[in-house]
Amino acid sequence: MSANKKRAIIVLFTIAACISLIVYANISDTSKVVKEFLVENARLLSAEMYKLAVQDSLKQPELQNADAIRRVLLTHPYIKNCDFYYTGPNRLTLKIVEKEIIARTQIGSDANYLLSGKGELIEELKGTQAYDLPVLSGLAYKGKYLSSRDSIKISEAIAIVNCFGKTDAALLLEVSEIMEVDENQPAVILRGYVSPFLVSMQGLNKQAVYLQALLKERSVYHNLMSEARYVDMRYCNHIFIGKDNKSEIE
Repeated sequence: MSANKKRAIIVLFTIAACISLIVYANISDTSKVVKEFLVENARLLSAEMYKLAVQDSLKQPELQNADAIRRVLLTHPYIKNCDFYYTGPNRLTLKIVEKEIIARTQIGSDANYLLSGKGELIEELKGTQAYDLPVLSGLAYKGKYLSSRDSIKISEAIAIVNCFGKTDAALLLEVSEIMEVDENQPAVILRGYVSPFLVSMQGLNKQAVYLQALLKERSVYHNLMSEARYVDMRYCNHIFIGKDNKSEIE
């Protein structure tokens, strides 16, 4: 290769590197005003509602830079983490990670709340899409304060959701409500039934497996379960149907 060709290649390489550095510096300046941004991975709220939250917080367009937008999203009660990347000099895409929400609850006539997998109660915002979650009932939550019994109920609800979900995702979708019957007795209500299914926090994994098997035979036991006052899952290798005349399934 001639010396002139080598010099030409070096010059072209140098020019390309300089252009790349200029472009990178231009789009990686997180203080630059962002004219357009997108939100990815939105599930609890629509991407548009997250964008509106940013715009409400940063009312002046000149304040909308990458750092500020990310900071606003990280303060949103539904969001756990947020990263971003540039798709152009003034265009930004933000990839959010929402908190894991496992149940909904309504406390008296107060606002609805969402329960996270870490036991956090988050006020439910208008437009939230969480209709298939079970409802946790019976909390006496006031403001930011939980009674000791409420804390136990929340811990039990998290254990039930985690256990049922690990046994079979379809089984968890069958749960419409997590509640207490009598005093300190956890129970679940299944979709299509009004009678409580009593569970014990000890041996919960085995009870989930039995319940899954019972639901697979729904056509056989449907009438029996529909007429029951309760279904008791707490006894090893047995399911008791609470009626006027007690029934038992082995």
